[in-house]
Amino acid sequence: MNAERLRQIEELCHAFAPTRVAVVGQSHQKLDTPANCVELTNQTSLLQLVRLIRVARFIISVDSGPMHIAAAVNAPLLSIHTWTDPRRVGPYNPDAWIWKNAKILRVSEFDTTPPPRRGRTFKSKHIPAVVDLVRPRVPVDPMLA
Repeated sequence: MNAERLRQIEELCHAFAPTRVAVVGQSHQKLDTPANCVELTNQTSLLQLVRLIRVARFIISVDSGPMHIAAAVNAPLLSIHTWTDPRRVGPYNPDAWIWKNAKILRVSEFDTTPPPRRGRTFKSKHIPAVVDLVRPRVPVDPMLA
């Protein structure tokens, strides 16, 4: 994971504070996460990952194996696609959302949009749109506020 991606993950965690965020995956670099973030990179087995996905209130993932697991277990999901075409690689869960070329659409809506040209990089400026999508679906716990 490059330094830019790590910074975006940290920004995303900050944007959701005080809501608890779990960061899972693989990285050779250490994340500097805020207090609301549980940093679990390089610390979960596949079985533990599946359990975390099942109990999560919402999943935000790049196009990866964990994203496909989330789509399969019907977890609320936003799949971020930069260079891949979701029409070819999924997720295929019609209730999932896709971020592609700075737009967020439901999978069911994506089929009606023109085919994407070249992929656009996910940048920090796109984080507010992700927060706007997720925040109403994962309200702040009054015990944390």
